[in-house]
Amino acid sequence: MSLLKKAIADVKKFRNAEVYIYQMGKVGSSSLEASIPNSVHMHTLYGNSPCCVGEKQRNAGIKRQFVTKTKFLLRRFFIKWKKDVKIITVVREPKARNVSMFFQELSYWVVDYINKYNPDMRYVDDDFLLEVFEKTFDHDYYDKWFDREIKRLTGIDVYKKGFDHKKGFNIYKNGRYELMVIRMEDIEKNKNEIEGFINIEFELENVNDGSRKWYANIYKEFKEKLKIRNIKGLDYVSKSRTAKFFGY
Repeated sequence: MSLLKKAIADVKKFRNAEVYIYQMGKVGSSSLEASIPNSVHMHTLYGNSPCCVGEKQRNAGIKRQFVTKTKFLLRRFFIKWKKDVKIITVVREPKARNVSMFFQELSYWVVDYINKYNPDMRYVDDDFLLEVFEKTFDHDYYDKWFDREIKRLTGIDVYKKGFDHKKGFNIYKNGRYELMVIRMEDIEKNKNEIEGFINIEFELENVNDGSRKWYANIYKEFKEKLKIRNIKGLDYVSKSRTAKFFGY
């Protein structure tokens, strides 16, 4: 399928969707999309990719950039055109989310690191991925996402309206927009609440599990090393306003 045809199919899917799962990536949203009929998930409507270096590498060239920008423009148009918009945003413990996001787009972060620092690959040691993670990964993305995306689209500033840590979710409204923000760790116990919010019954599926992917063994070893290695970006994100706001 050509790039243009893919973009047209994408826009049609957004136009016809009943539920938008709008989130920052690697927060368990793929399971919700697979479970909820006629739903679609997205990370950005404004070009703020959770893997900015991958976005640059994938969309090199004027044609690809034009198609990508047009796709985001049409997505926003069809969402804003709807009379009522239901959005589910899932959040996750920030350290786990960042590690998972790093491995999801691992090759792009590695290429970016090599381009920036030009290491002699004959002598890199078994801490190489830790160096890549610390020096190239976008740890700030987690804390900036709600302002760059949700607030920009809906006008809802979740930080001003509070969050119920006990329930693990909150519902926000502004005009045509209804937004449910829910912690990934609390999805199962609040399945009935989600069904009530979207007026759709569904069976919860589990997909996109990092422990089942090709990098599972490296992923496991990496997380063990993080227990004894201080990464400044992880320390920052764990103390960020977003982490504190959602009770992490």
